[in-house]
Amino acid sequence: MKLRELSFYYRKFKFGEDNFHNLMPFRIRRILLISTFYDAYIFEHDSLLSDQLVGEYHQLNLTSIPRMISVPGAEEALDILEKESFDIVITTMRTGETSCFDLAADIKTRYPEMPVVLLLTNKTEIPLIERRMYQTGQVSPRSAEIPIARDSAVGN
Repeated sequence: MKLRELSFYYRKFKFGEDNFHNLMPFRIRRILLISTFYDAYIFEHDSLLSDQLVGEYHQLNLTSIPRMISVPGAEEALDILEKESFDIVITTMRTGETSCFDLAADIKTRYPEMPVVLLLTNKTEIPLIERRMYQTGQVSPRSAEIPIARDSAVGN
């Protein structure tokens, strides 16, 4: 094996280790999950979301798994965000009377540093998001990475 190849693999594995240490100061301790009662029930009943979270934390050898608080709609989410602190907000497409896009914009206006992630439970929702982002001028279709997360275990 040549020195160039050895150096490549060393940097490749060292990069992951450096990322882990760079991210450690930003530990997530409290997660706010905004979803309908149905989605929350499915997540809990099938243990998909919590199992994935626990699995990721164990894989990284982390001991303190974040606490997830679930609320059924936008009003409840905004109320609890005023009273308690969270490290990240995860929302599903269905958040009650307020759309997830309007809710995310409202949260970002009130708490600019708060990360807000959209969790998809179905691949058919992706074109809706792309269309919405294109209509609002946030991104042209297929030209950039869409800031969404999809639970691969829930409805591929």
